[in-house]
Amino acid sequence: MMKPIRMAVALSAAAMLLGGLAAPAFAADTGSNVAATAGITAGDRTANLAGPIAFQAVSADHNIQSATDQLTSIEVNDLSASNAGWNVTVVSSALVGTSGPALSLHGTIAGNNLSVASYGALAVASGDTVGVTTNIVPGSPATIGTPITLLKAPVGYGVGDYTQAFNVGLSMPADSLAGDYAGTLTVTIAPPS
Repeated sequence: MMKPIRMAVALSAAAMLLGGLAAPAFAADTGSNVAATAGITAGDRTANLAGPIAFQAVSADHNIQSATDQLTSIEVNDLSASNAGWNVTVVSSALVGTSGPALSLHGTIAGNNLSVASYGALAVASGDTVGVTTNIVPGSPATIGTPITLLKAPVGYGVGDYTQAFNVGLSMPADSLAGDYAGTLTVTIAPPS
């Protein structure tokens, strides 16, 4: 009669073994939070004239002569990511003789004989004013022997890429010396004034 006891012991051992394989109990599901960070590095603010300005020659005269206005443009690109605004100015040096009697006799045309004669349309390539009324405004026509504002953006505006067309005028003084003259237009971008 040994057989039934062995069988009972074997069944008890099998039941205990199966009980040990039952699914373990787990703690409640949990997650975690992870911080996400990003940064933006400020870029430059630049202001560049479209290129050299070449006036057509005028005839010698005892009266003031006006050269034909020359169309050019200023491109202002603000990547500062600051909305700090800006003011772009232009100033002209004197034009000095580079050939003929204008060179040999030191001919000079004052910077105040050059001017921003008129403004064209503002083109917005990208920026905070695309598709809405712009807060980017041109200056007023004036002589440029001293710095004048070409284009400005108030605080809160200006991040973007803008191109402002304008005409440069030249008034040749009476009895100017014959020859070619050359000078420099300088543009500067600075915080709004």
